[in-house]
Amino acid sequence: MAKYYAKETDDLNVVLNQSSDDLLTVVLPPDVTYVQKVLIERDHVEILGNNSKISWNDHNGMRPGFGTGASATLTVAGSYITISDLVVENSFDYLANLPKPGEGYKAMGRQAVAVFTRPETTGTFFERCTFLSWQDTLFADGVEETYKDCTIKGNIDFIFGRSHAIFENCTIVSLGEGFVTAPSTPEGREKGLCFFHCHITCTDAVPDQSVYLGRPWHPSERPDTKSYVSFTDCTLDRHINREIWTRMMERLKGIYHYPEDSRFFIDDKTLETLK
Repeated sequence: MAKYYAKETDDLNVVLNQSSDDLLTVVLPPDVTYVQKVLIERDHVEILGNNSKISWNDHNGMRPGFGTGASATLTVAGSYITISDLVVENSFDYLANLPKPGEGYKAMGRQAVAVFTRPETTGTFFERCTFLSWQDTLFADGVEETYKDCTIKGNIDFIFGRSHAIFENCTIVSLGEGFVTAPSTPEGREKGLCFFHCHITCTDAVPDQSVYLGRPWHPSERPDTKSYVSFTDCTLDRHINREIWTRMMERLKGIYHYPEDSRFFIDDKTLETLK
């Protein structure tokens, strides 16, 4: 096992992709902010974050053809990546880019991902991490991944993707009106986004019943999508709409996909927490 103690001046793209025959453990200095866009391409990396932060300002509308995933501050492209005690932030100023009176619809281009796990990855594990953005904070798109004791903040579809992802004892914070999840699970995948013992909460400014727990995202290039999300033994706060779920438009085709045609589950114990 190789261990590297990172310095505040290091380029994390170099540090996290250095060669080693087995597990690479990288220890970050405590309470440091790295203003970098980071891509982990190799397998078997462990990051001990020590409450440091990786921050970058990027968004889908930055340049033509850029894409949502490409906006990510931290992209995981390798498998068996373990990260603990790290804050990852996309610092794009979402509120400053909201449509002004007379501008009409302006949703496209405001997607700003903090963490993106690519579809070819598996075995990703985050513990005691915090992900910060607004729209599309966590793009969970790998095969299998786990989030334990993490905090995830955003407002629109801020946990989304095709992964079989387990969220255990996480705090999910809505920053405004919107939607918590937007799974795009392949039909052949048994499970998608699974929440256990999580607290689904909001900031004080979020109106009552102004947030839906999920809506089915169907990327037009993937007709085999059958979205899956489940909440088990979770706590829902006042911001969650009593309808729980809602529909979502497949924009290129102009058609809607509905929760009743998807695999959306919530247990009675979670429903009883609605105030």
